[in-house]
Amino acid sequence: MNKIIDIENLTVSFGNFEALKNVTCSIEAYPGIIGLIGPNGAGKTTLIHAILGQYKASQGKIKLANQALAYCPDTPEFPAHLTAKEVLQQSCALHEKPENAEQIETTLEKVGLVDYPSKKVGGYSRGMKQRLGIAVALLLDPVLIFLDEPTSALDPIGRIEILQLIMEVAQEKTVVVSSHLLADIENIADRLLVLNHGQLIFQGKLHQFIENSQMDDFAELEIKSEQVKQEVMDILQVNDIEFYPEITGKLMVKSEYTEKLLQVFPDIGGKISVYRATSNSLELAFERAIMGVKNEKINFS
Repeated sequence: MNKIIDIENLTVSFGNFEALKNVTCSIEAYPGIIGLIGPNGAGKTTLIHAILGQYKASQGKIKLANQALAYCPDTPEFPAHLTAKEVLQQSCALHEKPENAEQIETTLEKVGLVDYPSKKVGGYSRGMKQRLGIAVALLLDPVLIFLDEPTSALDPIGRIEILQLIMEVAQEKTVVVSSHLLADIENIADRLLVLNHGQLIFQGKLHQFIENSQMDDFAELEIKSEQVKQEVMDILQVNDIEFYPEITGKLMVKSEYTEKLLQVFPDIGGKISVYRATSNSLELAFERAIMGVKNEKINFS
């Protein structure tokens, strides 16, 4: 498979702070969506900017194939007085690309903006600006497109429309989507890059990441509020019921303690909203990986 990007032991530092630490990964050229996920400050945007040459590596190597890459930020901005067509015309000039009226029209049609030939960008909604940002990226005919938080701050309908557009683009392109909205990534991605504290802890198929994090011997307690969470934990601890907290405020309890849990239920019943066997999802797999690996690369052997 043709590698677009090959990264070896990449470290990016800002003063004494290492934003990326010895990251080794590769991205291959075939259509589909790669989810780039991690907690806030994990290094997702830093990795993208390092690949694009905007941040210098402190050590390590980034090898790029001789193929075009494109990038769309989370909040693409354009001159308010221009129309979408004029924005694409300026983009052609900026990148020294011959202007092709038919290609511009086709690109606008692909992103759903062809019906707004004279509408100024200043009057665009957030979702329309995101579409225009993707249109500018597509006009370069890249083999790979980076989208940084493409659905952030969009309403539910806008999110669905942008996700559908990304999936359409990914039928022909390799698309890397950086997002903290894990449900979106689970719905559209087939591959994952997972960062934590600047380290790469997983690279591979999304389904593999989820399947290998299963905890079938656990049940999940969803606490009604953070105010009573400590009370529930204290009660479980006093009764020698093994548990551990997850990022989202849930508590995971080993299924072998079900009988004991029922005994203390009168004390905690009013403080929990859900008790259920664990389900498999990217969100739960992510929580277990981040809380369980302590920045060591996950071994799925």
